[in-house]
Amino acid sequence: MTLKLLLFLVTLASLISAQDNQKRSWLVLETDNIQTASQSDGLPSNNSIGYTPSAIDPANFINHCTQRTLTNGKSFKGGSCNGIVMGDIPAETNMISTIITYPFQNQLFTVNTPFFVRLRTANLAAGSVTNPNSTLYAAPQAIHDGKVIGHVHVTIQQLFGFTEGMVEGQEAHIAPPDPTRVAFFKTIFGKGGGEGGFSVQVRGGLPVGYYRVCTMVAASNHQPVIMPVVLRGAQDDCQRFRVGY
Repeated sequence: MTLKLLLFLVTLASLISAQDNQKRSWLVLETDNIQTASQSDGLPSNNSIGYTPSAIDPANFINHCTQRTLTNGKSFKGGSCNGIVMGDIPAETNMISTIITYPFQNQLFTVNTPFFVRLRTANLAAGSVTNPNSTLYAAPQAIHDGKVIGHVHVTIQQLFGFTEGMVEGQEAHIAPPDPTRVAFFKTIFGKGGGEGGFSVQVRGGLPVGYYRVCTMVAASNHQPVIMPVVLRGAQDDCQRFRVGY
C-alpha cells in the first residue's frame, strides 16, 4: 500500500510539474525564439551612409510596453503600445502588389453620382477580416500557401489646394490630406474575383473637389502587411480624380 501511494504521489507531482511548465511556456521567451539581431544597434564601423542606431533589447522587446497603455485589441486615439509580434513574412516571390484600375488618373465624375472603384491585388489571400473593435493588431500576420492572409481597405480623401492645370513650382500649394478626415472608407470582406479583382461602389458619389483614392492592404488584424525585403515596390496604390470640374 505504501509503495502504491508513493507511486501515485510521484505520478501526481509529475503531472502538476508538467502542467506548470506548460503554463510557464506561454509566459516566457523560449531560448529558440531569441533573435540576436535585436541585441545590436546595427551601425557599421564606417557609418558613411548615415544609418540611425537601432534600439536594442536582449529579449526580443517582450516587455517593451511596460507601464504604457496597451493596445489590447482596441483603437486608442491618444496612442498605445502593441506588444504582439509581427508574425509570418512571405517570400520575396510572394510579395503583395496592388493596382487601382478605375478611376483613371484625373478622371472627371459628376457631383453626387455613384461610381465604382476597381482594383487588383497580387499574392494576397484575401477575405480575412477580424473585428477591429476588439482584435485590432491582436494577432501576428499569417500566411497560407505562401501568401499573406488579409484584406483590403479603400479610402478616399479630398485634396485641398490642388487645382487643375498645376505646373512645376506650384507644389507647395498642395497640402498633405489630414489622415483623420476621409470622404469615403470601405473594408472589402470578399476574396476577390478573377486575377485578384475587387470592386467597391461609392454610393451617393462625392461633392465637388479633387480627391485621392488609395488602397490599404492589411493582414487579418488590420496591421499593414510586412514584406521580406526593403528594396521592393509598394504594396498599395493611389489615384487622383476630380468631381464636378
